[in-house]
Amino acid sequence: MERNTSRRTLLVAGIALVALLAIASFAYTRLTAGRQAGAAAVSSSTSSAPTETLAERDATVYTASGEPMQLTALAAGKPFVLNFWATWCPYCIDEMPDYLQIYHDYSDRVNFAFVDVTDGKRETQPKAEAWLRDNGMTELPAYFDTSLDAVRAFGAASYPYTVVVDADGAIQFARPGRIDVSLIRGLLNTLV
Repeated sequence: MERNTSRRTLLVAGIALVALLAIASFAYTRLTAGRQAGAAAVSSSTSSAPTETLAERDATVYTASGEPMQLTALAAGKPFVLNFWATWCPYCIDEMPDYLQIYHDYSDRVNFAFVDVTDGKRETQPKAEAWLRDNGMTELPAYFDTSLDAVRAFGAASYPYTVVVDADGAIQFARPGRIDVSLIRGLLNTLV
């Protein structure tokens, strides 16, 4: 009798676990469906889908003095590199010296915007400005996404997140993760 009770308990626990996993999977799918759709739309120029443009994903970011700027205005008809970053993001911090070198090498032919994901809690503008100053990165054109308008426009859910746009405004590359320096240089070399 004790053996049957033990088997029943295991069977009920197993069924409960399967049900819990099914519910969790369903919830995850529902919660991430919109985010995945936005990210997939601009994942890379290698897809066969029509190319999206920066104008379709335009958003407002802010200068250090609080002046609103549109991403399309920052691109200004040149190839454009948009990088979302935050001081709490180790990969963002790790890639900044690489971006500084890329900026030095291409800033005469390519426009850049380093957009701090300024949520006002985990990341604040004074914290980002101090990090840029303390780490010798003040020459990078920094902007602040205090309303998270640009983050939403690109579906940027993890950081760093890099977007490369050609001179006509077509998004050629949009991907989260630390940059591959040779990939970015190769892409920029084809655009300039």
